[in-house]
Amino acid sequence: MFDEKTHYKMYKSGKNWVFGAITTATCLLGLNMGAVTHADNVQSSSQNTQPKNESSVQSKQASQPSQQVVLKSSQSSQSSSAAAKTTVQEQPEVTNFAVQPTKVTNQTQTAPKSNPASSSKTNNQQEIKNQQPVQAQSSSQAQQSSSLDKYPFAESHPEAKQVRQNNNWYLQENGKNLTGFQKIADQNKICYYNPSNGAMVYGQQRIDNKWYLFDKVTGALQFGYQWIGDQNKEVYYDPNKGNMVYGHQKINGKEQYFDPVTGAQAKNSYVWDKDANAEYYYDGLGNMVYGQQNINGKWQL
Repeated sequence: MFDEKTHYKMYKSGKNWVFGAITTATCLLGLNMGAVTHADNVQSSSQNTQPKNESSVQSKQASQPSQQVVLKSSQSSQSSSAAAKTTVQEQPEVTNFAVQPTKVTNQTQTAPKSNPASSSKTNNQQEIKNQQPVQAQSSSQAQQSSSLDKYPFAESHPEAKQVRQNNNWYLQENGKNLTGFQKIADQNKICYYNPSNGAMVYGQQRIDNKWYLFDKVTGALQFGYQWIGDQNKEVYYDPNKGNMVYGHQKINGKEQYFDPVTGAQAKNSYVWDKDANAEYYYDGLGNMVYGQQNINGKWQL
């Protein structure tokens, strides 16, 4: 009986050891399989994630050339737009419209018809405008020279220059002083330069036994009627020669008289002409009268 109990206990304990060993082996096998599965999962997950990262990187790398291509195209478009802008800005100066872009070539259909003519017309107008002052100056000088041409007693030296020295004006050509009557075309006047020193003269001057009058400021020779204030007289200078006149003169169709000594014009006065052996009367304008005249309240013939 004792042996049976002892055998049963040994059987039971051995059975427990067998179950414990099986359980332990099963746990160890489960743990090992779990570790292998976890490692496989980790490896597969790492492999799955790595291609994704690599694909993203590759996609990024693949997208970068496209971006670069886009940038290049944008640069080319910018450069083309800049070129178009520059060509449009430079269009007014360009005469060959064949090099312009297509958008501009639509304008070139009408541009060659009008632009060359208008440009040439504009250039001609600009040339005319530029030449107008020169032409006006040359025409004015031509008029001045032509107006002075009727005075042959004065010399003309277009290249001569007026020089002021020692408060006197001189007319010099090639470093030499010119003397006598000289035409100053750019000022439309005739001046006289003293033969002794070459200086310009002013006021009343007796030259070759004839009296002349020169402006006290400009030195210009005077013509026609002139009032001499310091002598209280009105005289007349020949409009063609510039010298003072005397005696009977027919001026503008009217008979007038100038004192044979002083040159003063006779006005409201009687004048005896010994050569004609006659007496004449000159009115307040200095003109000879005819027929019946009421002079100082008396009728005369």
